[in-house]
Amino acid sequence: MGLVKFLAVGRLVRNPKDGLFSKDKHQVVASIAAEKENPQNKTYSTHLTQIMNNGAEKLKPNRRVRLTSDGNQYDLHVLADLVDNNPSDMIVFFAVTDVDFGKAHSVSSLLEEFKMNFYTTNDAEAIRQAKTGGQVHKNSQDFLQILINKFGEDRLAQVNQVTQEITHQMTQNVNDLLVSVDNMDGIDSTAQAVEIQAANLHHNAHSVRNSERCQYYKKTWFIALIVVVIIVIIVSAVAAK
Repeated sequence: MGLVKFLAVGRLVRNPKDGLFSKDKHQVVASIAAEKENPQNKTYSTHLTQIMNNGAEKLKPNRRVRLTSDGNQYDLHVLADLVDNNPSDMIVFFAVTDVDFGKAHSVSSLLEEFKMNFYTTNDAEAIRQAKTGGQVHKNSQDFLQILINKFGEDRLAQVNQVTQEITHQMTQNVNDLLVSVDNMDGIDSTAQAVEIQAANLHHNAHSVRNSERCQYYKKTWFIALIVVVIIVIIVSAVAAK
């Protein structure tokens, strides 16, 4: 899926006497879950706590570490940093993601934006004194939610969806064009048929006119012949008297 599931900031605590990290004293000073009711959130928190308690000495500032959970269920990206470059004040940025998060997003971009926004929202002194569920946690909720929204979207899936929609639309357009071509062919065929019918009609009309003309001439000659015969008869009768 390529999504971010959980974001948190841990503050590592040192023993003031010897300067060593104090196990079980570390604090998760800000956190947010993509799904508030997800039972896995407790597992994520436990994993973060274990890293701070058992691996604080191994964390190096500005060095990113990627850990994969048992069963390859999720990845945990870890980035340690010094508050005001003070070696005594180390915090850790945690990002829990799907194992294929890197296919959809840049892990580096996520952690860099996470770090930048955290320092912009909270001053150094507040971070040094921060506790679980305290003011730093409350101050960080807005930008944490923005990160969850931004990196919680599966861009690869969105691109695939958009591609599919465009492909579908293009296919539909081609189909519509082919239908239009078929319709044009039909129109051409109809026009040709009308042309043929018109030509036939013109030919028939011409034939009818010729036939009627012949009939007219025949009648005229017949009438003229009758008139001539009558005149001959009359003339003959008058001459005989």
